[in-house]
Amino acid sequence: MPLPIAFLNHASAIACVLAVSACVASNPPHPAKEAQAMNAAATTPSSPRLDAEQLLTRLLDLVRNSRSIKDFTPEKLHEVTGMTIEFANDGSERYGFGGQLTQDWSYGFGVDKSLLQGPRFELRFNETVPGSSPPMTDICQIDFEKFASELESMGFTREPYYDSAPPAPPGEERLPHGSLLYWTFYRPELGVQVYPRGEANEPHEKTSHGCVQMVLIT
Repeated sequence: MPLPIAFLNHASAIACVLAVSACVASNPPHPAKEAQAMNAAATTPSSPRLDAEQLLTRLLDLVRNSRSIKDFTPEKLHEVTGMTIEFANDGSERYGFGGQLTQDWSYGFGVDKSLLQGPRFELRFNETVPGSSPPMTDICQIDFEKFASELESMGFTREPYYDSAPPAPPGEERLPHGSLLYWTFYRPELGVQVYPRGEANEPHEKTSHGCVQMVLIT
């Protein structure tokens, strides 16, 4: 099972669209410059302004109508989202779009075909101020369980991926695994990793309510 690789910094709107996280945490960090690039990204006048619910809905439509990651072409992304697709200016095969969602959250949506292990799609919601840990309430209309159930209705099977268990205290048994990192969803020719994050740091009802922060597809 491949793990996410390092996020790439780019100055254009494609910057945060095509990056892939280097951290296997449920709340993966990102550099400040990456957030600034995303904040500066603006869709063209011909593009609709999408909110988080629409982005996740369109992604589900994209998955539903694709057999493999090869179907995630620039034309298909535009057809499904209605957004103008931008291309990396360094000549590499990276394309997508990004923008600001709320005062606290921005996003990237796109494909990187330059990776050695093969093409990868990513949708990621980024904190405008890295490390600020704002609530996800405004971008959690489609929460993790709803997103997961939609994938399962398309024939995906899901499995959790955990961190290694910490060493056990003297005289105690070691736990079977560490904390949850992400969920994998698989069907022939298409794999999805979904990184959940608690809606807010408090109270318990919100810390235990999972929202979608990042989706990787290979």
